[in-house]
Amino acid sequence: MKLMIPGALALTVITLAGVVSACAEPAPAPNPAATAAKVTGRAAAKWGMTPAEVVKAVGGGAKLSKGTGGAASGSTDVVSAEAIEGLTRTFEYQFDYNTKKLAAYHVLFPGSLPSCQALRKKLDARYGQPFYTSGGIGQGWINSVWYDAALPGQIELFSQGEEGDVTCRLTFMDEMAANARAADGRTRHEGNPTPRPEYKPYRPPAG
Repeated sequence: MKLMIPGALALTVITLAGVVSACAEPAPAPNPAATAAKVTGRAAAKWGMTPAEVVKAVGGGAKLSKGTGGAASGSTDVVSAEAIEGLTRTFEYQFDYNTKKLAAYHVLFPGSLPSCQALRKKLDARYGQPFYTSGGIGQGWINSVWYDAALPGQIELFSQGEEGDVTCRLTFMDEMAANARAADGRTRHEGNPTPRPEYKPYRPPAG
């Protein structure tokens, strides 16, 4: 009798273990958000980031580069290769001269003025008519600006030149950047590093 007790206890333990195992809840399904691909490129860059933060966020070989002008005149920029409009182009992220924080990024498109005009029509279809345009075909250059609520900010397409010497530059900028424009076309600073208190970012009419 005494010899049977350990066996019975062992059997009981094994049986309970089997029951516990059988009743255990299944492992939770993986969280899609946890396994989703990390957002990289310009979609990961946010206004106000430092150059080091932009390099880390953009990824994909983004690196620091000596500034070439614009919103980041005299500063360090960040460059990266990214796909846009079906092409892989070099993006240049620029930082405000005073704050050293991300204020704009731009990309140059190759080709002719007609191809730049075709890009302009794509932007018209995507964002509506530009709220500011200067220049014209007859003047050899055109500058158009659209508002993009998703940035939030402005998109500017500048084209000029003749065949063989054409500039087609697409710029995305913070709505509070030095080069951002009000509805009347004036830039935020008008060449003055002190922001004008009366400046109001452009907003398209409601409805």
